[in-house]
This record gives sequence, structure tokens and C-alpha cells, in this order.
Amino acid sequence: MNRTLRIGMAVLGAAVLLAGVADDASAKSNGDGWFQYAVPFTCGLNGGDIERAVPGLYAAAVSIHNGSEIEVLFTKHVALTFPPEAQAPGDVSEVLAESLLAATALEVDCGEILGGGFIFPGGAPASPYVQGFLVILTHAELDVAVTHTASGQTGEVSVDVEQVAGRPVSGPEDGHKMDVCHVPKGNKGNAHSLNVDVSAVPAHLDHGDSLGACE
Repeated sequence: MNRTLRIGMAVLGAAVLLAGVADDASAKSNGDGWFQYAVPFTCGLNGGDIERAVPGLYAAAVSIHNGSEIEVLFTKHVALTFPPEAQAPGDVSEVLAESLLAATALEVDCGEILGGGFIFPGGAPASPYVQGFLVILTHAELDVAVTHTASGQTGEVSVDVEQVAGRPVSGPEDGHKMDVCHVPKGNKGNAHSLNVDVSAVPAHLDHGDSLGACE
């Protein structure tokens, strides 16, 4: 199979995979429990460390889709495996909290990981090449897929799409707070802001509250 055809089939396969996400929406959880997704990534230019990866330019784009019928809260952080090396654990970024409305999607890519989108204890990674996991914690199942792209020094390109399964886990620890706009039942005119534990947010979203302080 020639190189152009191989790349074309990979891209077509990615489109088919992501298009099929919507067909599974009816099977998604409506917020009973928490799920964790650990999405592997390789980002940046590997100039010659052949023990770690073939020299070349690597990219990863993580697509996150909410196929449920409710707004879904999730947190995300990055756990690096390289740098450093020699069996030493890498830095872990601060946790960011976000939400997705029903039937919407977003992307996390190498530009955010390398460019300061995540806050690490020592600042953004100084290395032009990093490996690790994007870790997603959510109160409802999501569709998560990662597109890996690699370009070798001799011009060859490979594209691979991997769908990542979540696993049931315990919810966030108490003490992590978020603002919600609370709308009392039958009294929409009395909406007001609350600062609640992250673990309590799903219940608020389920009965019509929204993330963030009331405007």
C-alpha cells in the first residue's frame, strides 16, 4: 500500500469513528457515578532519542464529546511521564474544571500542553518533546478519542485514531469548590450563586442549575 493511500485510509477511519459517536448517545450514563479517562499523548520534536521514540515530530489531539442529554461537568489535568527520565515521575499540572453542554464537543491538543494551557509547578515544560497522559474525571460517560500524528525525518507521515474507554472511579475529594448558579424550583426569579463541592455539582446540574456564578 502506498504512503498516500495509507494516510488517506487513516483519516477516513478517524472520520468514521468520530461520526459513530452520536449513535451511542442513548447508552450514555445520566450522571450515576464518576468515570476517569487516561488519554496517552506524545507531543513535540524528538531530535534523536531513539530509545524513547523514532526521531520526528509528534502531535496529539484529544476530542471530548458529551453524548448525554445533560450538561456534564469534568476536570482535566496532565501527568507527564517524560521529562524527566530514568523511572522518575514527571510533573502533574493543576486540575482545571470545565463543562460540556449536551451534544457538544471540544479538543485538547499539544499546543495547550506545551504552550501553557496547563499550569505545572515549574512552569510549562522546557523540553520540546513530552509524553504523558491527559486525565479526565467526569460525572457522566463521555466519548473520548485521541488522534496521534507522527512525521518522520524522511518525510513519512502516520495518523492513528484511538478511542479511550473510561473506568468507574470515586468522585473528587471534598474541598474542591466550584460556583454554580442555583435556580430554586418554581422560583426562577430567585436564582443565586452557590459555592459547592465539586462532588455536589452533578446534582445541581441535573435539576437545572448551571456552572459559574449567576450573571
